[in-house]
Amino acid sequence: MVRNVKHKFLIVKILEGKMKTLIVNFIQEEQGQDLIEYTLLLAFVALASAAIFIGAGNSISGIWNSAASKLANANSYAQS
Repeated sequence: MVRNVKHKFLIVKILEGKMKTLIVNFIQEEQGQDLIEYTLLLAFVALASAAIFIGAGNSISGIWNSAASKLANANSYAQS
């Protein structure tokens, strides 16, 4: 049992060292900065797209209302 505990302790220490190395490398590398910049760019594109779709919503609503009106008129004409 003592050997098993020592084995688990050794594994935990190795993993802690690897995690510490990964975190230090992540902070020191500049690739993380590129990732943040691309994420901000993607967020800007998404917001701009949403603004365009909101603005186009009234136009699309008008098209659907016009089509629905014409279909209703055609239906009432066909039934008479």
